[in-house]
Amino acid sequence: MQTLLRLSILITLTMFVIVAYAQEGGPPMLVDDARVADYKEWELNSSINTSITSKLTLSVPHIDLNYGIYPGLQLKVEAPLILNFNNGGKIGTKLGEVSAGVKYQIINEVKYFVSASTFPQYSFNVNRGLLVPVFIEKTFDRFLVGTALGYFWGDNNYRHSEYGAIVGYRPKDNCNLMAEYFSNTDHSLVKGTSGYANVGLRWLFGDNFMIMGSFGTQVVTPKHLQREKFISWIGIKNLF
Repeated sequence: MQTLLRLSILITLTMFVIVAYAQEGGPPMLVDDARVADYKEWELNSSINTSITSKLTLSVPHIDLNYGIYPGLQLKVEAPLILNFNNGGKIGTKLGEVSAGVKYQIINEVKYFVSASTFPQYSFNVNRGLLVPVFIEKTFDRFLVGTALGYFWGDNNYRHSEYGAIVGYRPKDNCNLMAEYFSNTDHSLVKGTSGYANVGLRWLFGDNFMIMGSFGTQVVTPKHLQREKFISWIGIKNLF
């Protein structure tokens, strides 16, 4: 675990040196951000997500719906449809992990030194349980560095912790490039850590429409699981 933590810190510091402007996490990245939806604003993220091990798995569509119910407070519901393409040519279909939660911005760096949010969310199937993450961001002129920490309490004594670090670059006002490291450590009976390196892009068209995408690979794989050789996220965001 210490080795993974050192690796993620090294990646964060290295990217911090080379980027010219950073942007927060959230879709299409694995690491979330400290921002919340504006008051009375809807955000709809719809995407196709890909995972390749020895077989192809698609999440299509993957729906992520958010609404700002109060200044600094956001509701979120997420639901994917999973397609598994087996080696025999058969396609298996199932509902993925459905979750809902409330995201609250604790502090904003406009008034304080950093921005910080928490996002308690409950998963209703697959790994059923409660995830409580905290997101912290800080800007330095044209720079922004973000990190996320979370812990999951699930059924049947299933528990895991999450850690992520993200930075980015804005070559244009309507374009954001991002890079991240994200890890998930299982603390239940089957112990192991998964780590992912990922890069992403957001391109804004007008004020209410955005195209987003990311791709990466699993760099740390538990012995009892197959390595995810390729992961991707491609989709759109609508604001209304």
